[in-house]
Amino acid sequence: MERALDPELLGLALGEHATLPSAEEVSELLASAELALLVHAPEISEELIAIGWYLHAIASSKYAFRTYGIERQRAAFQVSAHIFDLLLQTPDLNRFETLKYCFAAQIAYLRSTLDPNAIALYQREFAESSSDLSLVSDFQEVALICGVAFLGFDVGYIYRLTAALLEEMANLEREWEIDTVFSSPLGSAAGVALGTRDLISFLVYGNEDLLARARERLRTAVLNEISSEDKISRWVAAHLVNLADGLGMSSVWTVLPPEIPPSVRKAFVMGHPRVLTLWPPQLDLFRTAEEQPFNPLGAQVKRLFLSTPTSGGKTLLAQLLVTSHLATERTSICYIAPTRSLCWEIRKSLDSRMRYIGKEIAAGLPEGDWLDDLLLEFEPEVEVMTPERLSYMIRSDSRRLLEQFGLFIFDEVHLVGEPDRGWTLEEDLTYLHYATLGREHRIVLMSAAIGNRNHFVEWMSAGMNQVLHHHSPWRGPRRLHAIWTTDVDWDSPLEEVTRSRRFPRRVRYPLYGILNVRISHTEETHSLTTDDPIGELVFKFTPEGERIRDSHYSTPFYRTLITVIRHLAQSGPVLVIESTRPRTVLMAKAIADSLEPVERSDVQLLVDLVEARLGPDHPLSQVLTNGVAYHHGSLPGEIRASIEQAVSEGSVRFLVATTTLTEGVNLPVQSVVIASQGSYSAEGFTEYITGSKLINAIGRAGRATKETEGIVVLARPAAPDPGDFQRLSPDDSDIVASSMLTTETALRALASFEELQRLAEDAVFQTATGEVARFLTFVWFVAAELEKLGELPTQEHIIGVLEHSLAWVQLTPENRDRWLGVAAIGLARYQETDQSARRRWATAGTAISSARETESIAQELAEMLQDVEIPQNPIEVVDLIISEGRLERILRLPEAPRRRVYTQRGGRNREEIDIPLAAVLRQWIQGADLVTLANTYFYAVADIDFRFEQLGDFIYDYFEIFLPWMFGTVITWTNSMLEEIGSRTLLPRSISANVRWGIDNPIALELMAKGIQSRSLALRVARVWQSEDREERVHSWVRSMSVADWQRAFDASPGELRSILEFSRDRRGGAAVELITQGSTELEVASHYAEYDQTDALLVPVDESELSPVDIRIADQIVGQILGRDQEDVRSLLNTGLIFSVRFSASSGQGLLKLELVEPAA
Repeated sequence: MERALDPELLGLALGEHATLPSAEEVSELLASAELALLVHAPEISEELIAIGWYLHAIASSKYAFRTYGIERQRAAFQVSAHIFDLLLQTPDLNRFETLKYCFAAQIAYLRSTLDPNAIALYQREFAESSSDLSLVSDFQEVALICGVAFLGFDVGYIYRLTAALLEEMANLEREWEIDTVFSSPLGSAAGVALGTRDLISFLVYGNEDLLARARERLRTAVLNEISSEDKISRWVAAHLVNLADGLGMSSVWTVLPPEIPPSVRKAFVMGHPRVLTLWPPQLDLFRTAEEQPFNPLGAQVKRLFLSTPTSGGKTLLAQLLVTSHLATERTSICYIAPTRSLCWEIRKSLDSRMRYIGKEIAAGLPEGDWLDDLLLEFEPEVEVMTPERLSYMIRSDSRRLLEQFGLFIFDEVHLVGEPDRGWTLEEDLTYLHYATLGREHRIVLMSAAIGNRNHFVEWMSAGMNQVLHHHSPWRGPRRLHAIWTTDVDWDSPLEEVTRSRRFPRRVRYPLYGILNVRISHTEETHSLTTDDPIGELVFKFTPEGERIRDSHYSTPFYRTLITVIRHLAQSGPVLVIESTRPRTVLMAKAIADSLEPVERSDVQLLVDLVEARLGPDHPLSQVLTNGVAYHHGSLPGEIRASIEQAVSEGSVRFLVATTTLTEGVNLPVQSVVIASQGSYSAEGFTEYITGSKLINAIGRAGRATKETEGIVVLARPAAPDPGDFQRLSPDDSDIVASSMLTTETALRALASFEELQRLAEDAVFQTATGEVARFLTFVWFVAAELEKLGELPTQEHIIGVLEHSLAWVQLTPENRDRWLGVAAIGLARYQETDQSARRRWATAGTAISSARETESIAQELAEMLQDVEIPQNPIEVVDLIISEGRLERILRLPEAPRRRVYTQRGGRNREEIDIPLAAVLRQWIQGADLVTLANTYFYAVADIDFRFEQLGDFIYDYFEIFLPWMFGTVITWTNSMLEEIGSRTLLPRSISANVRWGIDNPIALELMAKGIQSRSLALRVARVWQSEDREERVHSWVRSMSVADWQRAFDASPGELRSILEFSRDRRGGAAVELITQGSTELEVASHYAEYDQTDALLVPVDESELSPVDIRIADQIVGQILGRDQEDVRSLLNTGLIFSVRFSASSGQGLLKLELVEPAA
């Protein structure tokens, strides 16, 4: 319960008054209202409402800024917004009161720089506004709803409502025989209506004449003496006049630097989600730039570091960087994110922007140059990738990489401190940082969870780079923090006699749930206790009276959480974070068991998908039946994406997940429950949901523009501790990101290497795993790169590169020297190795010993293939690579996974299962579904969930990560050797993609590369296309079909149909983009008539589903329908709320639709 309950903020807002309550008293009143809302008995005192109006009034005074200063004015607005926000959630407010308080709260949020909360309020209170209002009978409500809808940026509703009002005004002027309605008592309300229409038009189209006219109309509404009795309309107008100047300075049209073209601005005001104004962090960045001689989006800024909390607008800043670069520069963009799921999330969020500048984006592509062979015309200007793919591209051909990409954006850069993958990210950044010195390339770092920001600024400053660092603690929604625990009622024992001789007596004690809520930034908390017991604590007694906890009958702690989870779900979707996959499934089952089945078609469709992919007995389908889902890394990506979609749309209200979700997906939820932060093992309890992982989890509560407040509950099985709340507000010292080379583990490995070297052993080749091996691999790569540039790989040059690492900022001088000793040893061994071999090994990204063994395998293959016909079928190629013991050699490499499969999770009866990897690999590439693979090779695992979990891990480790990388390296090296001896036929370079995606079909590969996420769908589409012996390309063929055709031909699920809709549209524009950028467009449509003269028409979606057709209507008659390829485009156009004319015609059975944009005239 942040900010508004802070006594310091309240004191600043209230000032010193003898007649007003103290800051502490107001804090108590606010806390009482918050707690009442939390228990779903919302109530707010008249005294608090009066304080809200007082603060709102003094902050709104034209003398407020001069008298109180900006900080106190904002504080007053902020507290009043909080009060009215709480009031809006109480029952018994009529529509007029709701409008009044909503407008007051929206204004206060905006004036206290909490802009997204104004939109969130509108979404919560008036998601479905009615336009059936009359200026004569509803004039005050007209003013309020226009104000509220404008502050909620509901463009479509404003245009629809004001169009109806303009027609009514014209009728009144004729009826009353007056020149203008503005000279009547309705003048102020009319002025507000038309003023908001002009304001929204300015924000959408950027015409500053409209802003000037809006100000004039609103001022007239304020000063209109004939409407002097209409205080509400004049009050609304006065606030909008004061707000207009701020909107003018925060509009996308006015804030962005002048060199940014209109197409970029339109990408934000027209794309989804719509962005009409920038938020404080973005505005602050551009204000900072005003003090500097450069544009933060421009090429002058070579290093940019952005650190803002979750929901702080970081994503929007990244989108601005991407679109402005592509619109003004000729190079592409490399966007690096830690997980593939986050890569897809970024791709999805960027896609609607990219269309307006005619660019394309790709994400999640496998390693290798196979795209050049398969998709010659597919050249995305933005590629979103993991650090591992970037590392592969750097090592394979760094020159080509730097020629292709001019901007590198690193998201979640705090993960440089992760134990396993952090060094890959650091060495990628280190090399790029060094290699782009003095060049036009730019590097951007972004994170919401870095405490030691000064280290990153110093890191990026190496080489005399000037770093623009922008840090903002700002976030829109406030958060309520609570701790959940249990309490035993020792005074109500229930004793029972058992039949056991060892424990003849058992005593049960009721357990009650306690929610401790922090009411301010002090140590004070309020405790809420459940009315009824939520479980039992049970003890068993020996004949001698010894008491022992009976875990069999006692309620497990996780089950006690069901009460608070279900309670929170009454207000909105709940995300429950568990520390392990088994706990995730257990919790989801427990929640589902407490609920009744849900009767929703969208949930049933999701159940059908899960059963189709994982079988009818999978526990996920069972919990989904009751409206609960769980989400972890072993589930297929297609199912994870469908679950995320269901939660976003509100059809699933309970989601239990591991941190793989919070690190990869932005889900809008009201509440987050941290059910556990770690787990027990043989070594004891390990806590690992801390630091950045915890921050990311907490950050999902209360998403900007969705909620004004998020609720975070931390479950603690132990007795409450004052430090528990500190866990929910970690300070900078809790989120320090450290280089791998500085960790205790690395320094111990360094000491072992030094000892090995003292024993005169070949330490470079004997060190195959761990931090030292990774460091040696990087040194080896740097030496090879220096050679390519024509420079001698000397120790001085190696130091020059290492000075551009985070490690060199954080290491002590003594430890730097020790690592340089390792570098010197590695460099010496490099120089002793044959030049051809050492350069080849440098591209592997493995330990040096592994690179040597991989080269040996490639040499074997090259010798074998030089005099025979080289196979091109993926299965035959894979069989060739892994035959004659080569698979066993590959699996002995230290980089290979050590994935073991067991019959059960634990226990004395657990047995290991031998999985024939080669056989599974063949079936996987041939397209076998997961149920077939699970039942064929994992049938000995009785637990269905554990069976599929282990299969998912097996596929991920071997087929999605390790073997594509290894096969890609082997094939590249083998082909290189074959080329050296003049071979005309080479091994196909697509094998990495065949293995990664589990498909042997080139058409399916194309579909996956272009955005079809479902392996099953890609295979089905490819097979149908090939069976029809089509001549045109698959994309053109799919575009020629309707949604009904797709569903019938491909047996596509709703999620798959959405994927096809996205795939089939014009990737570099389309009807919507052409209309908005050029003012008009034409598109072919299905016609129900052979001939039809051009006539005005309407576009009417059959229903709200994005999958339903869009009819073309003239009067009450359906004359045609939008084709499937344009359906998403047309729907997105309708969702913009823009005004455009529609004219339909038909000739020789071919329908034509002409659309023209109707821009408002100033």
